[in-house]
Amino acid sequence: MYDHLDAAAARHSDKAETFNLTNMSTYEGRKIQAIRITSNVTSPASRERPLVWIDGGIHAREWVSPATVMYLIDSLLGEQEQGRSDDVTPLLEKFQFVVAPCINSDGYEYTHQMDRLWRKTRKPSGCKNKKYNWFGGCFFRTCYGADSNRNWATH
Repeated sequence: MYDHLDAAAARHSDKAETFNLTNMSTYEGRKIQAIRITSNVTSPASRERPLVWIDGGIHAREWVSPATVMYLIDSLLGEQEQGRSDDVTPLLEKFQFVVAPCINSDGYEYTHQMDRLWRKTRKPSGCKNKKYNWFGGCFFRTCYGADSNRNWATH
């Protein structure tokens, strides 16, 4: 997915650039990459345009979400529905689109490798039923994950 973003940004260097959303990696060491799409993307004025934020892949098991967001990226860059690219140009001159196709990259990978119906992130979140043993470990097992869409400091 991120290779596709980088290749699309290289093909459309006048209107797209990729970047990592954070300086850190995810719990399992993955990056969370986004693409910024706007006309004349390298100009300082392009950063002053109103920002439209689009993300996908918050819930790991919902594979259609990143795929839909990738289609939207290709559409904004004129690679889908070529006959409609003239309709997109005014939008790119007025707005900057920041698109992150997969916010929960650890969970998304886990659904492809281990458990198709996994939904949450993969960071350990504590002991099941808060049952600790005498040594401070978990009696049962460590619980993994948080709901990415409900885990913000603003709530």
